[in-house]
Amino acid sequence: GHIPTLAEARHRLEHLDQHGPTAFAFTFKRLFDRPAAGSADHA
Repeated sequence: GHIPTLAEARHRLEHLDQHGPTAFAFTFKRLFDRPAAGSADHA
């Protein structure tokens, strides 16, 4: 796994606030599939 930096965490929280839950930034209320190997993991 990867421990995000504070800047990465802040970016994902901003994304969550603007776009709602996605595979890139999520809450634990909704499940998302694991990203495919080699794919970009952000929206």
